[in-house]
Amino acid sequence: MFKKDLHDLVSGIRANKGNESKFINDSIQEIKEELKSLDVEERAIAILKLTYLRMLGYNMDWAAFKVIEVIAQSDFTYKRVGYLAASQSFSETTDVILLITGVIRKDLLSPNMYDGGIALDCLSNICTTELARDLVPDVVSMLSSARPYTRKKAVLVMYKIFLRFPDALRPSFPRLKEKLEDQDVAVVSAAVNVICELAKKNAKNYLPLAPVLFNILTKSNNNWMLIKVIKLFAVLIPLEERLGKKLVEPLCNIINSTNSMSLMYEAIYTCIVGLSTYRNVMQLCSSKLRMFIEHPDQNLKYLGLLALAKIMEVFPKGIMEHRDLILNCLEDPDQTIRLRAVELLTGMVDRKNLSFIVDKLRHYLNTADGPYRDELLEKIIYICSQEKYKFVTDFEWYIGILVDLTHVKGCKNGSIVAAQILDVSVRVKAVRGVVVKYMVGLLQDKVLMTEDIESGSMCEALYSAAWVIGEYADLLEDHLEAIDILTQADAYGLPAHISSIFIHNAMKVFSVMTVLDTSAEDPLPKHPKLGEAIQMLKTRLPGFTSSQHIEVQERAAFLEQLVILYEQQLELGVNIGHELKLVAEEALNPVSAQAQSRVPKPENLDLDAWINEPIPEEEDPFTKKSLFDEQPASAAAGYEGYGGLSYENQMAQEKYRVVSAEDNERIKKQYEMERKAKAEYYIGDEPQNEDGPVRNFAQDFPAEAAILRNNLQPEQSPSKGGRGGKRTRVGPRIPIQAVSVLADDENPEGWTGSEQEKPVSVKDDPLASLDLTKPGGISSLPERKHRTQMTPSEAAETAPKPALPPGVPPQRGGRTGRGGRTARGGRAARGRTGRGGPSGRGRGGRAAPKKPAPPATAPTPSPAPPAEQEGAPTPSAPPPANPEAPKKAPPAKRPITRHIDLPKDSEIEITYELISSKTQPNRLLCAFHIKNTSDHPIENATISFNSTLIFQVAPHPKRQPTDPIPLDTIAASSTIVFKLPFQFDTLVQPQILNAQIVYVEQKLSFDVVFPASSIILATPVDTPNFYNILKNKAIHFKSTQFPTKVPLPQAVAKISALFKVSIVEKNEKEHKVSLYGQTVQSQEVAILVCIVNEQLAISIKSDNAILVDSLHSELVAIFNQ
Repeated sequence: MFKKDLHDLVSGIRANKGNESKFINDSIQEIKEELKSLDVEERAIAILKLTYLRMLGYNMDWAAFKVIEVIAQSDFTYKRVGYLAASQSFSETTDVILLITGVIRKDLLSPNMYDGGIALDCLSNICTTELARDLVPDVVSMLSSARPYTRKKAVLVMYKIFLRFPDALRPSFPRLKEKLEDQDVAVVSAAVNVICELAKKNAKNYLPLAPVLFNILTKSNNNWMLIKVIKLFAVLIPLEERLGKKLVEPLCNIINSTNSMSLMYEAIYTCIVGLSTYRNVMQLCSSKLRMFIEHPDQNLKYLGLLALAKIMEVFPKGIMEHRDLILNCLEDPDQTIRLRAVELLTGMVDRKNLSFIVDKLRHYLNTADGPYRDELLEKIIYICSQEKYKFVTDFEWYIGILVDLTHVKGCKNGSIVAAQILDVSVRVKAVRGVVVKYMVGLLQDKVLMTEDIESGSMCEALYSAAWVIGEYADLLEDHLEAIDILTQADAYGLPAHISSIFIHNAMKVFSVMTVLDTSAEDPLPKHPKLGEAIQMLKTRLPGFTSSQHIEVQERAAFLEQLVILYEQQLELGVNIGHELKLVAEEALNPVSAQAQSRVPKPENLDLDAWINEPIPEEEDPFTKKSLFDEQPASAAAGYEGYGGLSYENQMAQEKYRVVSAEDNERIKKQYEMERKAKAEYYIGDEPQNEDGPVRNFAQDFPAEAAILRNNLQPEQSPSKGGRGGKRTRVGPRIPIQAVSVLADDENPEGWTGSEQEKPVSVKDDPLASLDLTKPGGISSLPERKHRTQMTPSEAAETAPKPALPPGVPPQRGGRTGRGGRTARGGRAARGRTGRGGPSGRGRGGRAAPKKPAPPATAPTPSPAPPAEQEGAPTPSAPPPANPEAPKKAPPAKRPITRHIDLPKDSEIEITYELISSKTQPNRLLCAFHIKNTSDHPIENATISFNSTLIFQVAPHPKRQPTDPIPLDTIAASSTIVFKLPFQFDTLVQPQILNAQIVYVEQKLSFDVVFPASSIILATPVDTPNFYNILKNKAIHFKSTQFPTKVPLPQAVAKISALFKVSIVEKNEKEHKVSLYGQTVQSQEVAILVCIVNEQLAISIKSDNAILVDSLHSELVAIFNQ
């Protein structure tokens, strides 16, 4: 009487702005009580409120069955509420989604067309493979309905059915084709929409529909339907050349006559795609697109520029007349339109207008900001460098452009400009002298050197400038000036990779100075400023050796020792300048970007062989010590039992620990002692660098020190900041008439140049692979019928079963067919009925046991871990039975293994075994033993598994994890072993995957349980290390006692076999046994088994709390049986 409706719920949420969560939680509790009511209206209102909360993000899966109850009501008002809730909340993972099949079918066949309408609407939202397969006959029959309303909705729903159940396309396509000639325009439009979407998957299937579609194109006045038809022709024209010739006239008529801009655009786009060879058509499209660009609507202007870009690809001359219009778009306030205009300008460039377009873009570059500025700079470089500088005739002009670009304020593309400077200087030999002059001026720019020195900004151009000066030092006019600017104090604060290249190229310039104007007869140096250069280097290099960057330190120290060596040799009358010149003697040429991938494989190279022997698992690869070595006492000080730091926390503290002042002083004293003990490695009494010792290369390696070579490449990284202002050119302009550009890139020796690009693998699409032009496949829809008579196999299944021996529980689980058969083993109330019938468990057709079946034993021991090869069958025939044999004694106890029994039927029995390996910590191999108990072979069987977010079948290049996997033929009364790897992120909790085997129109569903103990491996450890692990790592534990009197040896044997743990220590006096193991992901597990008060007590300790809970639950299940 006082129940809240939806209006009250919404008002309450708005009234409780500060406490919405509490109000909504209270409302959900009220809704749960309302759903228990016998009043249909009250339940419908509760579902409506729950649907609103679902739209706010709250879960309502728990009410799925109540939703189906509301849908089943005959009143349309309640039915509409239920279908709305189902559309919002149902998905493939909904347990009771199969129960809605019968309800939807009933409404589809209802005489009330609105019942069928909302059922179709809901089906389009929640369609699954099972629903599509079961309901497609009913939906196809609705295509022949006398009501256009019903036909239209049925046509639209067919597309969702095809996506989920592609096999329905072939038999239902003729009925869908008929709807293209329906009397109702809405039905025709719906059919065109469906075929247009299907054509995107495989257009060849719908080429025979061209005459019907052409008739619609020429006779229909519905603009929206014409748009769909034209889009469909855009896909079909490339498949049939004659079709394009036929469409020229109608498409041109639409372009010239229609007032609908959207229809005109689609017609122009179709002409661009399929009629690009018709010059008159392209000119018409180009002229009409001018209307779009001049239109005040920004969306139409953008579409016009987009279509012009498409025309530029097939008809470049068609856009030249719009150049001024495109340039005007560069001033548009909309950034997306400006970017489109820039894209068009890049395609309009030739040798004649390159300078004009670049100047225009530079004009807008000075006032641009943000991503648009970066895009403009990239396009300027792109249009000049495309096709190995095809359109550049004056490289001095281009170098000047690059230098000017280095002063653009706030640009983040310094690495691109730097790479261009390097590329031009390497490829164009005639311009190197000009490049050197420009680079000297660039290195003297204090703004670049001091104001914007973040890595990746325009200071990256300094990298290229230094490299060019050093590489082509013989073109310098003043070598001392070059060394001066390369070793200036401002270079200290540059990024490390730039400072190091400064020092490296100062060495190159110095090496050129040492051999300038020398000859074989008179090898002594003649350069008048060589002494000044030596003194300058000796004065300035110590500043670089104290740099905080190790690369800068190393290069500066090397050059410093090199200068000292050269000076010493010069005093002896020896000039080693020619050896120094070898540093930059070899010419550097551009290398292909694919050079690394083109390196031929050596004939004797074995990629599967070990380069070095693998490190044993028990050793740490870094310390070469046991992983269980005793930890420092300080790490565990103050902790007892299972306290102390975990392994991860302890390692983190060792890595990031703070050094106190006392420790720092102690380290300095220890270092001083080591320094004095190794004094022979220092040049004088004291080291020149406080960060570490500097080796005297002049003493140890007098010849080799002068013949070192180091080729660096520019580092590209993000940039920040920038500057403004324009710089003048350096030196006189040198006209270059004939320029030779090195266009060929170097490749490795042995490359033949005949490689082919590897095709990119595309995910298989069933609709795309379906070919309607060829016979084959499923030619009829799935039949829907009631089974009034049982088949012989069904009669055998329902026959009375022989009585089970006393004490043996009946087999739980089972399967059902699609026609309402009961589950095996007399569990009719628990099995799934046929289509539309109720189900006790939902999907999968399996029974729902009250308790999980205990892990059974197998008569054979566990095999050794095999290789992970799927589908490796190992048939084995059972021993022949001897009916005359005497009665055997009770069998001996079976060995404890990890074989687990699964539900079986009259033909198949399955057990499985889990195998883990330390070498693959994220995989688990499952060996399924599938036995055929019938007297005939089982062929064409498949097995499939569902997947979770963290657990699934291991990826395979030819299928998805949930796809069915074919099994080999299982001979009568034989067994095969099917091995399948599973992949997981972590397995600290048990995972359950639903699986099913389908064979001869039969289906056996079952659950495969992957316990957390399946990834534990026995790991040997001695007693001291074991207690150290307990003290420092195993900080989570759980213990329990069992009232049953289980002997200690028997309990230990069962735990050792099932958990794969090894015995560490036995204490027979105190009746205690310690066991230890490690998971494949290095999680440690310690188990203590003892007898307390004549009861079995077990404690589990580990460094993972969730793993402890999971293992404890497994132990409880084992010993409480």
